[in-house]
Amino acid sequence: MARSEAVWGVDIGNAALKAIRCRPAEDPEQIEAIAFDYIEYPKLLTQPGADPTKWAGEVHQVAAGRDQADSTDCPL
Repeated sequence: MARSEAVWGVDIGNAALKAIRCRPAEDPEQIEAIAFDYIEYPKLLTQPGADPTKWAGEVHQVAAGRDQADSTDCPL
């Protein structure tokens, strides 16, 4: 299996989950963004009635259903 130098950066924010996939660019001082995702939650996590545990599973299903990455390569 080929080794990938690409990495995912994930931000679990108050309003949405944001993820970006990067790899080294030809210039060794730069990186190249090759994929990204933004998944908004139904409510802010700080609002009454918010259920972060339930939404984590739903966000994972949404991310896994998108064609931006091989599911074995995505940490979500």
